[in-house]
Amino acid sequence: MTETAAKSPHEDAHPCMATFAFPPKAPRRQVGDEELWILSYYRASELAGSLLMGRLARRARGDELRARLTWHFAEEARHAWRWTEVIRRLGADPLPVGETYQSNYLGRAGVPRHEVDLLALTYVFERRVARHFALHRQLEGVHPLVRDTLATMCGEEGSHIRWIRERLDAEDDRARVEAALARYEAIDREVYREEAERFAARGWALPRRVLDELAG
Repeated sequence: MTETAAKSPHEDAHPCMATFAFPPKAPRRQVGDEELWILSYYRASELAGSLLMGRLARRARGDELRARLTWHFAEEARHAWRWTEVIRRLGADPLPVGETYQSNYLGRAGVPRHEVDLLALTYVFERRVARHFALHRQLEGVHPLVRDTLATMCGEEGSHIRWIRERLDAEDDRARVEAALARYEAIDREVYREEAERFAARGWALPRRVLDELAG
């Protein structure tokens, strides 16, 4: 008798499985121009994050870190696909977005070279994403599909944040960890303020309130 490998509990949901189908586009568009741009921006940012994690995973020296970053890379790619799927189900296709949060962030911070810097940058960034998605969910008039997707992603960002926090907490050089966190948090506030202004210029209500909080 030929033995068969045990099936992963997540195998059917894996994007490489045969059940992973390209979603049809809804016949009627259910999203306005501004919201479509925002969802496309989310998609582009998740895709940029995935590509960055892939680059970092290839360069990582530690075996476990290499595995963690590969998992993180796959998670970000899945999120980019999820936003693509949401946009299609809302009767549209993603808009081209060249500038992302990552591109603005790395333009100031640079690509991290040391493991502590990598972990600190990713930790600060993932917390910002989770907070932003949680705030977006609170807006009035958000499409139920978008609201549900934001809720799901907020939960999944939690697992990203936890593994990084555990690695940072295990670092012996506490001064370096705290200095790296402080540096990236300062960069994050600056970049997110600009992002909020960009969203507000497109008539989106949330970033103006967030901008006031950042200025306070």
